[in-house]
Amino acid sequence: MEFVASLTRSASELNTMLELWNQHGDERKPFRNIMITPLFMPKSGMKVIEKWREQDIIENLYFDSGGFYVQMGRINYLDLYTELLKLYRKQHWADWYILPDNVPTSGDSEQTTWNKVRDTAEYGRMFFHELPPQIQQKAIPVVHGFTSEQAEYSLDAATQLETGYLGFGSFSTSGKSSSINKLTASTYMLLSQIIGKVRDSGFRFHAFGVSTPPVLHILRNLNIFSFDSIGWMKTAGFGKVYMPYIRAYNITYKDKSAQTITQYEFDEMKAITGHNCYFCQSFRDLHEKRFHRIMHNLHVIMDMIYKPYNSETIEYILNRYSPAYASIIKGCQ
Repeated sequence: MEFVASLTRSASELNTMLELWNQHGDERKPFRNIMITPLFMPKSGMKVIEKWREQDIIENLYFDSGGFYVQMGRINYLDLYTELLKLYRKQHWADWYILPDNVPTSGDSEQTTWNKVRDTAEYGRMFFHELPPQIQQKAIPVVHGFTSEQAEYSLDAATQLETGYLGFGSFSTSGKSSSINKLTASTYMLLSQIIGKVRDSGFRFHAFGVSTPPVLHILRNLNIFSFDSIGWMKTAGFGKVYMPYIRAYNITYKDKSAQTITQYEFDEMKAITGHNCYFCQSFRDLHEKRFHRIMHNLHVIMDMIYKPYNSETIEYILNRYSPAYASIIKGCQ
C-alpha cells in the first residue's frame, strides 16, 4: 500500500519537515508520493514542490481537485470546476489528476447526498472529456456514496472513463465542518463491496483523507492501492501522537475533553509496538514541540507501511488500545 503525503503547505513548513527527516530520519522516503491542491497551494509552497520534483525527491505527484474546500465553503462546486479545468490544461507536470468531486458529509440529507453523488459523476465525466489526452491518461475519478445504490451509481460512471485508477472519498465525517473522516463498519462493508466489483477488471483504488494507524491496517486488508493523509500533521497540532496500530492520544493535556496518556503509558506503547524514533526519545520534547510530534507521527506511518508485524501482535495491540477498530474488523469478517 502506497502512502501519499498531503502537503498543501507553506514553504517554511515543507522545508522544515524535509530538513528534520533528513537529519534524523532513515532511508524510507515519506515524501516520495505527494498530494497537493494546486488551486489552494501557497505560491511559496508550490515553488518548493517544483524544486523537490526537479531534485527527484518526489516520484509521484498527485494534483487534488479541492473538493475538500467546497465542503468547507471556501469555493462552490461549479467555480471549482471552471478554475480547476483551466489549471489542469496548463499544468502537465503532475503524475495524477483528481477529477472534481462534490463531497457528501454525514450531516447531509439523503437527497443532498444524491445530488452530490450525481454532481461528481456527471460533472466528472464532462470534465474528463474536456481535458487534453495526455491528462486524461492520468485522471482519477472519484467514487462517492453512503449507500450501495449511491456508490454503485458513482462507480459505474467512474469505470466508464476507463482510467484504471479510482478514488473513494465517502467516509463518515465528524468535527467542525465535517472535516474529519472516519472509518465505520458500514463504510468498511461498502468499500469492500465496490472494490470487489472491479477487482477482476484491474482497477486500483485510492482512499482519500484517512489517517489513523488502525484505519491503515483495515485499508491494507481491503487491498487499497494507495491512501493520502494529512492527519499525521493535523493531529500533532492538536497535541496528539500516533503509535503503530494505535489511535491518536493527547499528550499535551491542553484539551480537557481529549483522551490523554501519561509518559508511563506512552513508554509502554513504545515497548509493545517496538516503535522508537529520534523524535519520541524525549517525552518532554514530544510534549512541548509540535514538529517533534509531526515527525514522530510520520515515522509511525512509515512503520505501518514498511515494518512487518505478526498477526498475533497486531490483534493484541488493536484489542488493547483501539477496540473500536478491532470490533469493525471482527464484525465484518
